[in-house]
Parts: sequence; C-alpha cells; structure tokens
Amino acid sequence: MLVFFSSGVCFAQKEIKIRNLWIRPQVHVKFNEYTLSFSIRDINRALELLNEMDVYDYGTHIDLDTTGNYQIELLDDNHTQYKDALQPLIQNGVGVFLLTKGLTVVKNSTQKRAHPLKTILMDYEDIAEGSDVVFMHFYDPATHKLLFSGKMKVDLYNKDMGIDYY
Repeated sequence: MLVFFSSGVCFAQKEIKIRNLWIRPQVHVKFNEYTLSFSIRDINRALELLNEMDVYDYGTHIDLDTTGNYQIELLDDNHTQYKDALQPLIQNGVGVFLLTKGLTVVKNSTQKRAHPLKTILMDYEDIAEGSDVVFMHFYDPATHKLLFSGKMKVDLYNKDMGIDYY
C-alpha cells in the first residue's frame, strides 16, 4: 500500500511478485550475496520512459550486444566510485524501476543450486520535500537480507511499460 502526503511522501513495505522474463537476461548484477539479472530490452524500455520524462542522464538506450553477458558488481552504498557506465545506470537509473515491476531474475549467489526468488520485499525511504528522487531497498522475504538498494525518479514509479510491451 502506498500513501502520499502533500508535504512529503511516506511509503509502506510492499511485496513484489517476480515475473517470468520472456527474454534471456544479459546484464547480471552482483549485489551483496545476490545476483540480479536484467534483459537489455527491459533496460532500454526503462530508458525510453525516462526520456519521455525529459531525463537524459543515461542516454536514450544502451548499446550492448544482446547475445553477450555483462557482469557488474554494486555495493549498497550509493556513494561508491563506479568503474563503468552500467553501474550508475542500474543503481541510480533503471534497476530500481525494473525491480518494482518484477522484471528481473534474483538468485542468492552463495547457494550453488539457488532457485530464483518468486517475490521480493520493497521498502522506500522518506522523500525529502522538493526532491524528485526516492531511495529504495529490496529484501529477500525469507531471510530479510538486503538484495538491492538504489534510487529512481519518483515520477517513474507510476509509469507503465505498456500493454504491447509484454
């Protein structure tokens, strides 16, 4: 359940159902003991939605070969130094959005035969008045361990990928 106030925003914890991806994910993100996998197609669609909001911080699309596999590692601190352009794009641009839509594969990378999670828990930090960015944290519902944290534009939360997209 989401609750919005005029002077600020207060959010409650929400369970997100992970969808089956129709396309093999190519971007694999190591975060703490979890691996989150995204498809390049979904990342590009999220960038299109940002561009519709006149946010061009990360470009209009990523130019990655869809037959490849891309591995990156992120830390739960947003003030780290990034080594390549994929890291800030995922942590501060589109990763949180794709997680809110359930468009990722999440596995515990410390377990050899880990099955992908079917649900994840999402928590928001309060939004400072006048801010257009929200920080979100995602947890494994079984262990309550942090599996991802990042930020996204508040206006992106209510954006839809489009009925013809799926």
